[in-house]
Formats: sequence, C-alpha cells, structure tokens
Amino acid sequence: RALKTAAKPIADRAESLAPVRSTGTKTFTKADGGVGVRRRGALKSHVSFGTQLSKRQAGLNRKLGKSEVEAYVGTRDRVGRLVEFGTRDTPAQPFIRPAWEAEGGQVAVDRIAGELKIEIDKAAARAARKAAKGK
Repeated sequence: RALKTAAKPIADRAESLAPVRSTGTKTFTKADGGVGVRRRGALKSHVSFGTQLSKRQAGLNRKLGKSEVEAYVGTRDRVGRLVEFGTRDTPAQPFIRPAWEAEGGQVAVDRIAGELKIEIDKAAARAARKAAKGK
C-alpha cells in the first residue's frame, strides 16, 4: 500500500505531462490485418502504476524474494515508449522521466517512509488489541 501511495503522484504527474495529439481519432492497420483506432488523448488515459508486470516484462525482470516488492509507473500504451524516447523520424517527448524527476527519488522515499510508519503503527495497535483479548 505504501508503494502504491508513493507511486500515485508520479503517475498523476506523468499523465499531466503526456502529450496529446492535436488531431482527433486516427485509424491504423494492425499487425494481424485488422483496423485499430487511436483516440486523441489515448496516451494520457493509459498511464498507470502498480506492482504487477505483464508476462513479458515479468520474464525479463529479476525474480524477487518473498520479502521484496517493487512498484512500477509507466504506460500500458505501446506507443508510449516511442513517444518517451522518440524514433528515427520523431523527436522524443518525455513525460515519464520528468514526472519521476519531480515526484520520485527522495520525495518518493519520504512518502514511502511516512506511509510505512502509519502501516506499522496500525499493525502494532492490532497486535496489542489481539494480545489484550488473549489475556
């Protein structure tokens, strides 16, 4: 819970910084031959955070121990990576990195510390109530 609380401001900042295409919807041909539609603002609506990776990302990621947890902020939109880093034909328009620089780092660590203190205090109070009932 503490990691998700710390990640939310980063995701919110990334969402606010995500570029919006100036035109409306755009149709494109999918790899399977179907037709897809990208709506204006699609990148903003796909910024997310959490502790789960896709199967592909999990396969590339190192295995965590039972006492380890990681949180992730990024975009579920496949175009997000191309926008963030640019392509040969399109300049980069970073929005995740500036969000991390503004809301991450020591700011996030301080946020996590505050949240962990609250969670530890709650757990200690529960344990004290449970011990008092048992006596």
